[in-house]
Amino acid sequence: MTNRIEHIGDATLYLGDAREILPSLGQVGSVVTDPPYLMGSAATRRGAGTQSRIGEWTNAAVWYADWMGLCWSLVSSDGAMWICGNWRTHPVYAMSADKIGARVSSVVVWDKEWIGVGSIKGLRERYELVFLLAKDDFCIEDRSEPNIWPVKWASHRPSGHDSEKPVELMRRAVGLSPRATVLDPFMGSGTTGVACANLDRRFIGIEIDPGYFDIACRRIAEAHNQPRLFAEPEPRPVQETLL
Repeated sequence: MTNRIEHIGDATLYLGDAREILPSLGQVGSVVTDPPYLMGSAATRRGAGTQSRIGEWTNAAVWYADWMGLCWSLVSSDGAMWICGNWRTHPVYAMSADKIGARVSSVVVWDKEWIGVGSIKGLRERYELVFLLAKDDFCIEDRSEPNIWPVKWASHRPSGHDSEKPVELMRRAVGLSPRATVLDPFMGSGTTGVACANLDRRFIGIEIDPGYFDIACRRIAEAHNQPRLFAEPEPRPVQETLL
């Protein structure tokens, strides 16, 4: 059920459950989103000894495949889905993609250029991941685009959202996608919408939390009222043959 709809410039924002709203939407060019990482998904009682995580991954994949499948059905044949995650979510995303008839075609390493927390049994984490699921006709024309994106990000979250991503990270994914509408089913504080406003892209965002929805509305409205901050990359010159 949709509780509220806001129209801000070329953005349409829905307050409600993505799984209920997605079936009512039309075709989009891409999905750029930052979903919850591995929701609680314990499959069995924990006993003594080493426990397999496969059951938990399988349970989590049911929920991920549910919304991913709804999104995948909306993406055009030349579009793609960019989904934020980390090394722990990799097996779940791979399983979910397989369930919906897709596959992870590339994994971007987001280098935060800052080290976060970490267990004393392991190294402190400086990176997260972005998973690319591409439709058959999708292509990245700039063949110099690497799979490591250095985008500096520390512990401060400007909007107050615990899992907020930098605008530049989402802008990079949006910029590599078709110029058609961009969808974010887990809009949060509206970072993907801000990136779309900066690049003059149409945007659809869905958020279930009223507090974050209000923050997203404010941020996206502010972005639309600002001069365009970023330009689309110019086509690279083609090397003419000498023959």
